[in-house]
Amino acid sequence: MPDPSIFTVTSPKITVPAGACDCHTHLFGPAQRYSMKRDRVYTPADALPADSKTMLATLGLERVVLVQASVYGTDNRCLIDGLKVFGQAARGVAVISPDITDKELKDLHAVGVRGVRINIASGHDKPVAEIAATMQLLAERVSPFGWHLQLFVRPHFLPELEHISADMSVDIVIDHMGLVPAASYRGNVCFSALLSMLDSGRVWVKASGAYRVVEEQKEWGNVAPMAQALIERRPDRIVWGSDWPHPPKHGLDAIDHGNILPFRSLDTGLLLNLLADWSPDPEILKRILVSNPARLSGFD
Repeated sequence: MPDPSIFTVTSPKITVPAGACDCHTHLFGPAQRYSMKRDRVYTPADALPADSKTMLATLGLERVVLVQASVYGTDNRCLIDGLKVFGQAARGVAVISPDITDKELKDLHAVGVRGVRINIASGHDKPVAEIAATMQLLAERVSPFGWHLQLFVRPHFLPELEHISADMSVDIVIDHMGLVPAASYRGNVCFSALLSMLDSGRVWVKASGAYRVVEEQKEWGNVAPMAQALIERRPDRIVWGSDWPHPPKHGLDAIDHGNILPFRSLDTGLLLNLLADWSPDPEILKRILVSNPARLSGFD
């Protein structure tokens, strides 16, 4: 039974341009078909391609980027099957190990994968040196395909990543505004590092996850100054994502069982509406929703 909260989507108040893309969504299930890794940190409900299509149609979005969920580890079957359902309207971000074969990479590329995710924030921290080594190994594998690395990390990693990313042979994408708290972004060394990374011309930032950088929904409006600072800095390097179906809050310790945690009950349409406050200029909005995703994810 799907979580009803994922259907909480109202039509946006903003004018969504043709070809607009949601650059960060997930698919889950059916649970009977896709087994989750034993050491996952939560157990989600199902959120199926048909549910995703309903959300996108309500918002007026024509394209989508499907991001491999942490609960599946490097088993990308759910992602691959979802990409096949969406066809040319979708691109994917997979999770892979450095020893993946060339044939597997080619197969992923053929189905629409254009990036690889490194997820640190969903679990306990790892040493920076280990993250850097993983980034380097994965960059070497995916560089021939023109893919990017997508990083989901907590903000204290950003100053170190500023230097590490400068030596990468591929573009870097930072999830959810680097998780920098909106209430303390001014003068924050982590946010300063994020801006410097944008200046490098090799880094992209997802203006997404507003609910991840404040405590409560009533504070969503407080995200605007920080999001505006990112957009004003490099409007050609910002993309937007809904983070649908809004994965649940969870602990950092691995589990091998557990009850289903419900998705966060959020209105995805309201999250898209935030862009009107962050970027009222229709031309900038078109960049964020259309042309930037097309360049980053290789939409024809």
